[in-house]
Amino acid sequence: VVLDSIGLAIWGPKPVVVPSPVGDSVIHLFGVGVRPQELILLAVAIFVMIVFDIVMRKTMVGKVMRAVAANGNVASLMGINTN
Repeated sequence: VVLDSIGLAIWGPKPVVVPSPVGDSVIHLFGVGVRPQELILLAVAIFVMIVFDIVMRKTMVGKVMRAVAANGNVASLMGINTN
């Protein structure tokens, strides 16, 4: 509510239009129209999921987090700080 009020005070009640950096043209894929922003959003989301998967599988922090999630008591017995 506070942020909404601040935004109304700064920009007023009229909607603010921010132009897209990649344009507003529609790309037709398999009979479906999508905007370039939606494809970029999909690509970024897939990239972030892949990075999180790599972090969870390959780093020590990821392995510790998975161990605590699987069984906190056993992880604590193995010397992992579960707090």
